Amino acid sequence: MRQFLLSDPDFEVPRVFRDLSSKHVLTQEFVGGDPIDQFVDAPIELRNAIGMKMLKLCLRELFEFQCMQTDPNWSNFFYDTETNKIKLLDFGATLDLSKEFSDNYLQVIRACATNDRQAIIDASIKMEFLSGYESEIMLDAHCEAIKSCW
Repeated sequence: MRQFLLSDPDFEVPRVFRDLSSKHVLTQEFVGGDPIDQFVDAPIELRNAIGMKMLKLCLRELFEFQCMQTDPNWSNFFYDTETNKIKLLDFGATLDLSKEFSDNYLQVIRACATNDRQAIIDASIKMEFLSGYESEIMLDAHCEAIKSCW
């Protein structure tokens, strides 16, 4: 992940000390900042800035890097008020995404933007979020849940 974000001014990924790491232990350099969940009571402008950076990271992971952090607990993301950067820790658990997955996910987002219920369902079936055998109530709930995210 570090190589993907080296030139991005919003993020920092600490160096990994490979000689001090193993299959079960990831050793990284120390970085300053605080877990982002500690900013819940920060001014709305700061919370919005942090949220936009996290959304930017998510979208870049999905569509540009096609590699996603799979242990997204809040203590793995620090925010440094001195540098205004999000520090990304513990990328020992990632998932490589196929272009097909990313393309289908983009179809879901487009379908949400155009409020196209059937396109949401079709793309969700392609992604195996749905089986195609759900009841109308379940499809409605799925579409509403997806649309609430976008």
